[in-house]
Amino acid sequence: MKTDFLKLMVLPMVAFSLASAAAVTTSTAKESQTATAIINGYIHSPLPSSCKLVNVDCDVTGNAFCMSGSSQVFDKDSETTCSTPLFRTVNP
Repeated sequence: MKTDFLKLMVLPMVAFSLASAAAVTTSTAKESQTATAIINGYIHSPLPSSCKLVNVDCDVTGNAFCMSGSSQVFDKDSETTCSTPLFRTVNP
């Protein structure tokens, strides 16, 4: 009698709880991978030694260079230089 109760009531509740936890975890992981913010980046325009402000959807990590039009986007290192490249994550 007790094993019938376990099979009929407890095991389905445990399975449902595990499935719910897995669904929430998967959803949160996907959101954090795709969430990016608009940040200030800089392009070399009109000269390679100049830094022109642009707003881009990029980050300091990724697998493809961040571009604004045909110009590569950089992070500002100091008041006068911008040479740290910014990246975008491109999903294959």
